Amino acid sequence: MTNLIPPEAKKQLVRLYWIRLGSAWAILWAAALLVGALLMYPTYLLISGTSAAYEQTAAGVIERTEAYDKMVAELDKSSLEAKTIVRTAEQIRLSEILLDIWSVNGQGVEIASVQLIRNAQGFAPIGLTGEAADRQALASFRDRLESLPYVEQVNLPIENLATNQDINFTITVTVNLKSL
Repeated sequence: MTNLIPPEAKKQLVRLYWIRLGSAWAILWAAALLVGALLMYPTYLLISGTSAAYEQTAAGVIERTEAYDKMVAELDKSSLEAKTIVRTAEQIRLSEILLDIWSVNGQGVEIASVQLIRNAQGFAPIGLTGEAADRQALASFRDRLESLPYVEQVNLPIENLATNQDINFTITVTVNLKSL
């Protein structure tokens, strides 16, 4: 029976058949995609809502982390300042030692210079230079220095006692920091 259809009409029929077949498949695919999209929509809403909630939580965590980092930096700075204050309070003040040395300075002794050097252990021996009126004034000054509670040793070289009057002297005072 297909032989009875003219060739031109046969071509149109085949073309029409393929158009209808393609349209049917396109409609079926569109319907399947629409149904799939409708089925996936609740999942999309759930995921987008959950991710929005997580974003808000993450933003809050980031803010708290930044605040924590600021607090840590301030705490580090405060701790460093506190350590500096404690270390400063524990350090022996050179002015206290100088005042004690000046307080034992008696009549007949003039101190020209005091050499105080702070080192890793505390203080290097203190050097005192000056002029004494006589040997007795110099010896009593040495004794008064030795009477200070933190003075461990007073070294007065013998050559300082070579003259009787107007004695230029150099005394080395060793300080025991543990007794301060």
